[in-house]
Amino acid sequence: MASSVVCRQFSLAEIQSATGDFSDEHVIGNGGFRKVYKGLIDNGSVSVAIKRGLASNPSQGKGQGQTEFAAEIETLTQFRHRNLVSLIGYCNEEGEMILVYDYMSKGTLANHLYNQSTLSWSQLLKICIGAGRGLDYLHSGCSIIHRDVKPANILLDENFIAKVSDFGLAKHLGHDILQSHVFTNVKGSFGYFDPSYFTTGLLTKGSDTYAFAIILLEVLSGRLAVEGKLAEDEVCMSRDGASL
Repeated sequence: MASSVVCRQFSLAEIQSATGDFSDEHVIGNGGFRKVYKGLIDNGSVSVAIKRGLASNPSQGKGQGQTEFAAEIETLTQFRHRNLVSLIGYCNEEGEMILVYDYMSKGTLANHLYNQSTLSWSQLLKICIGAGRGLDYLHSGCSIIHRDVKPANILLDENFIAKVSDFGLAKHLGHDILQSHVFTNVKGSFGYFDPSYFTTGLLTKGSDTYAFAIILLEVLSGRLAVEGKLAEDEVCMSRDGASL
């Protein structure tokens, strides 16, 4: 069920102070048109992850970036769950698109799958179950389709509890309990596309389930969903006749 959460609005000065004025020394992630920094807020007492959207994506445009920025804030301030990442606040001063989250000290599932991992099968199972519960909450409790389920969007806290993250592409099915799908431009990441969604633009909860099944195959096989070196950037493909 929805439970409105207070979302803190940070000043740009606070964000600059937390990140050493966006120093590269604070960067913990770099995904194409966004950077993620580790920062300290509240007089250095709280560690946070700060995601800064960069305004240089020619294929996306500022309007689309603002849409995804607003979607992330809306989703994470309405819904809370043990297996969803927690949003602390945001900064939109001077056109910035900055989101501040709880810091996840164990990185992402991708970090552990694609590098030499010391995680046990028991830990991997726990992570997969947690991520599955987060997705089930989105689908059953919120009528939300994530649309970009992949290991890089499953964060891990200090106890390796899985937190589903990155809701910029999420789609809300609305309040009609009978509605099960929506037609939309095809967006997501190669290797995790539901083939039906990819070819028709028909997005369903099953699209997330398909992507999650690919993750389970990666965990079990120790192999990447897509062989070869691919950029971590968001993949965006539009089909003729599809509409947002």
